Amino acid sequence: MLGLYQRLSMNQTLAPQQVMLSTILQLQVLSLEQRINTELEMNPLLEEEEEEIREIPEEDLQEKEEKEIDDDAEIDWEKLGNDDDDYVPPRLGKDKNIEEFDRPEPAKVTLAQHLLEQFYLLTLTQEQITIGEFIINSLDDTGYFTLPFEVLVDKLNVHFESIEETLKLVQSLEPKGIAARNLQECLLIQVKKSEIKLNPNCAEILENYFDDFKNRRLEKIAKDLDAPLEVILDAVEQIKKLNPKPGEGEFESKFNYIVPDFLVEAKDGDFLITINDYNIPALKISPTYEKMYHDKKKVDKKTREYIKERMEKAKWFIACIYERKRTMTRVMAAIINRQRIFFEKGDPDLIQPMRLKDVAEDIEMDISTISRSTSGKYVQTDFGTFELKYFFGEGLETEDGENISTRKIKSRIAEMIGKENKSKPLSDDVISKKLKAEGYNVARRTVNKYREQLNISVARLRKEF
Repeated sequence: MLGLYQRLSMNQTLAPQQVMLSTILQLQVLSLEQRINTELEMNPLLEEEEEEIREIPEEDLQEKEEKEIDDDAEIDWEKLGNDDDDYVPPRLGKDKNIEEFDRPEPAKVTLAQHLLEQFYLLTLTQEQITIGEFIINSLDDTGYFTLPFEVLVDKLNVHFESIEETLKLVQSLEPKGIAARNLQECLLIQVKKSEIKLNPNCAEILENYFDDFKNRRLEKIAKDLDAPLEVILDAVEQIKKLNPKPGEGEFESKFNYIVPDFLVEAKDGDFLITINDYNIPALKISPTYEKMYHDKKKVDKKTREYIKERMEKAKWFIACIYERKRTMTRVMAAIINRQRIFFEKGDPDLIQPMRLKDVAEDIEMDISTISRSTSGKYVQTDFGTFELKYFFGEGLETEDGENISTRKIKSRIAEMIGKENKSKPLSDDVISKKLKAEGYNVARRTVNKYREQLNISVARLRKEF
């Protein structure tokens, strides 16, 4: 029925400034540098501030300390977005008195470049060159070729026989095992191309008994091949020395460098938290454009509206970077407060149970904010560099009523398996009973879950003859 109706409802919406803050808060330090550089290119009102290095008198330092922004102060977004007065951004970025370090990137030859250099030295037809280039550029990070031949037939308009022939040429290149379609083919290529004499059973095992090999049914293989178990064990040991991921290593195109977002060091019985922002430039609003905005006589209305829009975005951006630093510092301080024993002694077994919710309650922030502040972030301590999620984990109550971290249980499981008799490895059920005898009430399925998280195989696959 047509008509006019009134409906009262409540909706929760995020302001553009809050979306920007959430995005920036989640960025790691290297990503933040890139985001700032992008913003500097896109917004002409945003400039990098350059200061002359000068000594600050002690009186000015004392005055600055008195004017420090209160940690509990919140940013007034509405005022920030609509204030036409001169804007003075908070002091951000690196200290000009600290030496700036560049991060040189090593020049590396990619896997594809390495393979193409060898491939072009072969005697090839134009069709083989086209197919070979496609195959090489389609390899995954571990060096496997996983595309169906139908894709090449459709894209390159070639026959299956030509693809098979060219794939064998690519598989003849170094490193051995490259461009294999599965693990079995990868290992078999390496055995057949080996420059040293291997156990003659290696190829037979990989070709005809690969499933038994994977599941450690070595007695069955020995019986079928009518060979002593010692000979089969020797062949298995040689196979285990082959490379299951030939695409990784010195020719890998993707290199991961951990740049810590926090630096924590013990000082005078307490901990000093430093945000790693030495390469983050100090930002400011362009005084040239700001002057144009206030000059109503010489600058037309449309230009002033454009300047105002960009000025507000620049203010928001600067404020978001400041708020990111403030929030991350508070989160790191809360983590240290709950994990103080670890930061003092560096023993992983001393890490206490801690959830995102616990930190959120400590600093009176939302869990999503804590999650963004810790996601993908690293901290450099006196005992090494750790991802922040390393300090989070559920707890488990012992028979004595003590609440311990699940990390300690995992450590104990790994220790038990490390000391087990390899000819009779411990099953998950046996480990569960041993833990219960020590006062840890851990079920068999929980042991199974923790063992898988530790990337430890089941007892059957750990058995050694």
